[in-house]
Amino acid sequence: MNKKRWRLITFLITLTTLVTVSCMCGGLGDKLPDVGDILSEEVVSEALEEAGIPVEELEEVIEAEELVQADEPVDVPETKPEEKPDEQSSKPIDKPELPKDMNVEMGDWLRSEEGGFAYFTIPGYNHAEMYGFVNMHAPDATEATGPLVIMSAEQVEEDVRSEDFFEASRDDMMEEEGIKVINKRTMQVNGEPGFVGDITGSYEGTPIGGRLTTVVVKGKHQFMMAGVAPKDDWEDLLPYYEAIQATIVFFPPSESDASSDFDMDIEQFAYMAEASSQYSDPGWGAQQAVGEPDVFECGDNQNAWASAGSTTVEWIELSYAVAVVPSSVTVFQTYNPDQVVKIELKDVSGKYHEIYSGKPEAKDACPFQLMVEVEVADYEADAVKVTVDQSALGSWCEIDAVKLVGEFAE
Repeated sequence: MNKKRWRLITFLITLTTLVTVSCMCGGLGDKLPDVGDILSEEVVSEALEEAGIPVEELEEVIEAEELVQADEPVDVPETKPEEKPDEQSSKPIDKPELPKDMNVEMGDWLRSEEGGFAYFTIPGYNHAEMYGFVNMHAPDATEATGPLVIMSAEQVEEDVRSEDFFEASRDDMMEEEGIKVINKRTMQVNGEPGFVGDITGSYEGTPIGGRLTTVVVKGKHQFMMAGVAPKDDWEDLLPYYEAIQATIVFFPPSESDASSDFDMDIEQFAYMAEASSQYSDPGWGAQQAVGEPDVFECGDNQNAWASAGSTTVEWIELSYAVAVVPSSVTVFQTYNPDQVVKIELKDVSGKYHEIYSGKPEAKDACPFQLMVEVEVADYEADAVKVTVDQSALGSWCEIDAVKLVGEFAE
């Protein structure tokens, strides 16, 4: 018996009970709202006919209800709630043990719901996760050479061959001049077959090492993982990379809100930053501008970025996890605002687009938020570069955070 039929029958039985109570309780029955009229024979017949329920079926259930009231056992239809895909993916996943031959201490055990995978973080590394994209990088990393580990996963509509996905990922990586992926070989991640290759070459004169891993789960769930570092640092990062790869756990990805929000703005704070200079490290370092604002009072504070000099022209460039068609940028200044003279957006091809220019002008409000709207953008941006000119006011302009707002590209 389906849920609708059962609920209607239960409703009619309830009304029958109310009529019985109204007859038994005298004065109480006078207060019930015309229950006898509600349960007229004509109304019941029409309801049963509309639902396609034979009168005999209602009578059988009423008899069963009477048996329950008499404390006699009776079989009552049970409907097992259907388990939704999101409920399946949100079930806890036990943290796996590292293989015995891996002598590294790992960080937190986290989940990427939209990506459909669980993973360990690297202790001491900055971490960001959004819409199936994970970035972990050392505090002194650069965006191009690391040390860093990135992971991404998505569910696609059509089946993809595992080898084809590796080749496509390798080609994307080798678009950078001087970078090669060699020694392609098979392997498994969480019992799923995949491929791995070694990254080698140099970027702007810096020799690098790394690794690329790809897996396709059940033909449609694509997973990519890559690690890269300056060659001298790669041997230190490699054991953590191998430990993450050995303990990845896949699960059905949730239906990301992002897939239905392509026409809605998302707000992001940076996951990585580099600057022309910094007063010290980690206090007042470029990494202090990473993440959401954490300085809420005006003043010199080591939790914000400050350049080495106090009367110089300097810049800070911040990177974001997801490339968007930008709609606004907000610079959070917490000391001697406003000395921002230029804001540029960097698109995914590496080209800079100037969206703001100005002159140093002291502000009474502090902390101060400089919000710049982007009227029309025909590109996707994943970085913001902010230039400050401290020569006029003669003191440090400190920046706590920079927010990038935009839409996913169609």
